Amino acid sequence: MKGREIREDQRVVRYVRPRLVHPTGHADPEAFVDAGAFVLRTRDDGTAEAGLSVSWLGAFPGGTRSQLEKVTLHLRLKVTSNGRFAEFVVGDLTTLLAAENVDSSVVHDPLDAEDDYPEDPSHALVLGLPHPSTDRATEVGAHLARAALLHFPPS
Repeated sequence: MKGREIREDQRVVRYVRPRLVHPTGHADPEAFVDAGAFVLRTRDDGTAEAGLSVSWLGAFPGGTRSQLEKVTLHLRLKVTSNGRFAEFVVGDLTTLLAAENVDSSVVHDPLDAEDDYPEDPSHALVLGLPHPSTDRATEVGAHLARAALLHFPPS
């Protein structure tokens, strides 16, 4: 249901584009992610996105690999092998953010089919992040980047 908070024991992922992934070695899954991957974007009018887009793995049956395959099919982004999926347990994510004095929540925000995109029942938003124009946004993004469990996209 749209707007419903996702339970603390559930997992969400955010696709991180290759330009924000910094490998530590050849084909290293332990690469690190730039803080910018977790900072809201600013619109042309200076306002920020409502929340950070993530995908709720529990929207799809199966194990992590199968769920990531389904997420990849529904994302409205081009997923490449050089990118990564950053995974968080919702309760851990909100606890991390609370430690940074950020009052956050993760809410289900499924997307309807639009143009060439299928519906996305897994879409969710992390709400409460600082405005991207503040230094605080980068600090919080760096905290999340250090805590993320990274996965290679399904091939």
